Amino acid sequence: MKLTLMITGSIFAILLFTQFSIYKSSNKTEQYNYEVLHRFKSFEIRSYPKAIFASSVFPSSSFSNNANKGFRTIAGYIFGKNETNEQIAMTAPVIAHMKDSMKMSFVMPSAYSIDDLPKPQSAQVVVAEQEAMTVAVIRFGGYASDVDIQNHTRWLKNYLDQEGISYTDNVYYYGYNPPYQIFGRRNEVAIEVIFNN
Repeated sequence: MKLTLMITGSIFAILLFTQFSIYKSSNKTEQYNYEVLHRFKSFEIRSYPKAIFASSVFPSSSFSNNANKGFRTIAGYIFGKNETNEQIAMTAPVIAHMKDSMKMSFVMPSAYSIDDLPKPQSAQVVVAEQEAMTVAVIRFGGYASDVDIQNHTRWLKNYLDQEGISYTDNVYYYGYNPPYQIFGRRNEVAIEVIFNN
C-alpha cells in the first residue's frame, strides 16, 4: 500500500512539474501584440497592428475537424518545409477565422518583414500581410470545442448588442497553448468591431 502511494505521488509530482515547465515555456512564446482600447465586465476591445500571417484554408468551418490538419500544414512551413529549409519560431496565438470555410493562421515573428520570409514548399500555405483590425474578445479556459466557440461567439455578440457596439461577421478563435498543456489554457473568441473609443 505504501509503495503504491509513493509511486502514485511520484507520478503526480512529475506530472505537475512537467505541466509547470510547459506553462512557463508557453508564456515565453512571442505573442501577437495588441493594445486594449476598453475593458468591459465580460469582454474587452483590442486593436491589433498589421502583421504577417502564414495561413491555410479548409472547406469546413468546423474547428474541431480542421484543427489538427491545419496545425500540421502550417507547422510544416515554420519547421523547415520552405524554400530555404529555415526554422521559424512559433508564436501565439494560433488563429482560426471561421465563416463558410476555416482559415487557420500562424502569426510570423515580429522580427520578419514579408520579404525576409521564405516561400512555402506547400501550395496549401500562403504567407501574406494581415491588415490592422479592431476586435472584441472574450476569454475562456480548457480545451476548446466547436460548441465552446459557438457559445462564446453568441455570448460575445449579446454583450456587444447590449453595449450598442457594431460588429462584422468576421469571427476568430485564438488558441494560445500546445495540445499537451493541461493546466492554465487560454482560449479566446474575437469578433471584428467598429469601435470609437
